[in-house]
Amino acid sequence: MERSALISTRREIDGIDAFRGLAAMFVFLFHFWGFVLNGREVLVGGANFSPFFQAGYRGVDIFFVLSGFLLFTSLWYSKATLKEFYIRRIKRIIPIYYFSLFILLILNSPAFFTTREGFFDIGKHLLFLHAFWPDSFQSINPVAWTLSHEMLFYAILPLLFWLGSRRWWRIFLVGLGMIGASWAYRNYLFNNFYSGWSDQQRFFFTEQLFGKLDQFAIGIIGSFCFIKMAEIRNFHWVGRLLSFVIFAGASAFFYFLLGMSAEIGAGMRDIEWMQTGFGTLTAFAFGIGLLAFLHTFRWIRALISNRVFGFIGIISYSIYLWHYTVLEKIAPLQLTAVPKFFLGLSLTIFFSAATYFLIELPFLKKVNRKGPFAEGSVPEGGTERADSSELRQMPIAVHLPHTLEKERSFRSGISKLKTPSKSKLPVSGKYL
Repeated sequence: MERSALISTRREIDGIDAFRGLAAMFVFLFHFWGFVLNGREVLVGGANFSPFFQAGYRGVDIFFVLSGFLLFTSLWYSKATLKEFYIRRIKRIIPIYYFSLFILLILNSPAFFTTREGFFDIGKHLLFLHAFWPDSFQSINPVAWTLSHEMLFYAILPLLFWLGSRRWWRIFLVGLGMIGASWAYRNYLFNNFYSGWSDQQRFFFTEQLFGKLDQFAIGIIGSFCFIKMAEIRNFHWVGRLLSFVIFAGASAFFYFLLGMSAEIGAGMRDIEWMQTGFGTLTAFAFGIGLLAFLHTFRWIRALISNRVFGFIGIISYSIYLWHYTVLEKIAPLQLTAVPKFFLGLSLTIFFSAATYFLIELPFLKKVNRKGPFAEGSVPEGGTERADSSELRQMPIAVHLPHTLEKERSFRSGISKLKTPSKSKLPVSGKYL
């Protein structure tokens, strides 16, 4: 494979990384709005940026969609065993999570080490079960409840993949079943309990994994569509133009939904259809936008997949874990909002980058020592074995391979082209 195709593929992966960074920044803006701005409007040069702050909690929805998308894609092509899949997930999530728990306990909650209830709370966090109890849901790190959902999703994803059985109708049936189950759960809570619950109780029960399955499902369905679209050898410029139009429309619609979230706020939980399906709608808008983005013009993707956005995406997990504590610590400082914003952002990025390079990256290198697939192999229908030295540079196990039929057609129909003897990745650049 030519070097240019490798660079283009790298950009495409970085584009997805940038969306993870976008999700992390949304959550950062939301907590900055709460800690520092105390719910005030955000006006910059006469433009109203309040929706990005007030509805920044929608970044969690983006994270869940991306998890479904990326992990289903990885499972589709991976030859890893079930044990290897779980080991990789554990090595990816646990090291920095455990380190952050220890630091936050020392800084904020040393009393947890002195009582039986405190040790029980720590144990629930270590086992990722803290989201099941109201008293531990947000006790040590108030944003860590999402990691409990992530780990539970990892646990059931291989079963969902098996149920899908690589058949389009079964995959869509699994995805739609997850969406239906999530709707039924949230609607049941609304009609039977909401009237007597406080805002805290509503949040705790609604944001359980069963109420977020629809967002993971959007990611799974989007992944399958992406995989099938990647098999199209010659993606015509008309298709790229259409993808750009869809991406622009989905982005505008997502911004509109952010505005609704910001304007109505917690009042959404008093409106039945919003309580039931608004989260699905925002996840769908993002999923459509992501799918269109991955197939639009290269220069559009390059705007997103630059070094700055890509780096923010790579350290997004650490940003998510550290930003709340940083903002909590700087909130009492006698500074105006703008200096606090840049101070909080700078400190968050500094600590996140430090822990990424010192803790996350060493474990990621161990996970990807033989590439993101078992034994360094490439997906079925790929060309040669991928070189592990280049695969180790990839933060996300997403590849865009030929199918076996497309590969055979390529080899027989274009015999004048010689495949390089050291083809690094099972990617042709056909959709780049």
